[in-house]
Amino acid sequence: VLTLRIVGTTAKTGLECLRRKFLTKID
Repeated sequence: VLTLRIVGTTAKTGLECLRRKFLTKID
């Protein structure tokens, strides 16, 4: 369960970073 939570949090943070990068590129 802990591993799943860690993976989920890392995935969310990764997606957020990618979104920020894309937004900055678009801007």
